[in-house]
Amino acid sequence: MRRRRVTPRVYSSASRWPRFWLVVGILHGLRVASSPARLEFGVFAIVLFLFVSLVGLVILAIERYFGMLEKTQELGVLGVLGASLTYVSGLLLLETLAICVPASAAGIGATFLMRWGAAMAFPKLLRIDVVYLWWPIAFGIAALGSVVGAVIGARKALRDGVVQALSYEP
Repeated sequence: MRRRRVTPRVYSSASRWPRFWLVVGILHGLRVASSPARLEFGVFAIVLFLFVSLVGLVILAIERYFGMLEKTQELGVLGVLGASLTYVSGLLLLETLAICVPASAAGIGATFLMRWGAAMAFPKLLRIDVVYLWWPIAFGIAALGSVVGAVIGARKALRDGVVQALSYEP
C-alpha cells in the first residue's frame, strides 16, 4: 500500500476559497492548510466582528428609543386620532428605510474612497478587499437596531403621549 503525499493547496482566485475565509476576509497569500496562528486570527476576527456588531446594534437601538421618546407628543396626537401600533410601526419602518438606505450607500461609497486612498498611499504595502457578502448583513444590522429601538420607544410614547397630547403646556 502506497502512502500519498499531501501538499497544501494554494487558491489563486477568490471564487474557490472556502466560505469561512471569505467571512474573515483573508484572501491573499495564505494557504488553506491550517495553522494555529491562522486559526487564532480567524477566531479573533470573527469574535471582534460580532462584538462590534452587537455594540453598534445596541447603540443604534438606544438612539432610536430616545428619539421616539422625544416624539411623545406627536405620537400621542396620532394615538388620539386613532392610529394603532401597527400603523405607527409602519411609519417607523418607512422612516428607518429612509435613514438606513442612504446611510448604507454612503458607507459603501466611503469604503471605496478609503480603498482608493490606501491604494494611492501604500500601493505595495496595503491591499483592501471589499467583501460584497457583508453589504446586506451591515444593512440588516443597522435596520434591525433602528426598528427595535423605534418600536420599543413608540410603544412607551403612545402609552404616555395621549395624556401629554391632551394637556396643553406652552
